[in-house]
Amino acid sequence: MPVQFDDFLMEKQCVYKEELFTVRDNGAVYRHARDGKRLRKDDNRWTFGELN
Repeated sequence: MPVQFDDFLMEKQCVYKEELFTVRDNGAVYRHARDGKRLRKDDNRWTFGELN
């Protein structure tokens, strides 16, 4: 059965390489857009696994 983005118990924010991410215990990752920078493909959306 596939994991759903909204099926999680814990959510935390962290900074990695000067970028803000929100991560969930189900493996979902949300990369926040950078202030004053252009949007990238995976900014402001939930993904699973590696970002492209």
